[in-house]
Amino acid sequence: MPLTIDRVDLKQRAVLQSLMNMYLHEMSAFNEMGVDDDGNFEYKHMSCYWVEPERHPFFVRVKGKIAGFVLVRDIDSISGDTIHSIAEFFILNTYRRLGIGEEIARIVLNRFPGKWQIAVQEENRVGRLFWKRVIWRYTGGKSHEFRSGDWDGTVFEFRSPGAKPPEPGPLSE
Repeated sequence: MPLTIDRVDLKQRAVLQSLMNMYLHEMSAFNEMGVDDDGNFEYKHMSCYWVEPERHPFFVRVKGKIAGFVLVRDIDSISGDTIHSIAEFFILNTYRRLGIGEEIARIVLNRFPGKWQIAVQEENRVGRLFWKRVIWRYTGGKSHEFRSGDWDGTVFEFRSPGAKPPEPGPLSE
């Protein structure tokens, strides 16, 4: 099944906002988020993804059809290194439990080599188990979990080597 991530263009913001509403509806089970007078959930960082170079919005596509989104954010650490982070990750129900989420996560992690931190809310048990499994498989168990004083949940920390170069094919003479 062909899986891709495509950068979300500003012209596609309304599509991302529609998907974001579905995602935030699911996340409202873990917090007290409500809707505005138009029935929409507010994602206060939405416009930042087209003006801040450290933010990267992607659509997830399965066979060319939109199947979700991934929002990546780069954070400067105290040491000056960049830490990549999955700000939001959403796969439509139709495409869940098929291995698509894990494969998309691998594609994203390979695209941004270096240090990563992925934070998951304490109440989001399914999300925590998903990321724990994905990161363990991706790193071969070379990750670290911790709790941060300003976050109610688990933070997974690890490194991505980036995409591996393709294996050379047979030499022809």
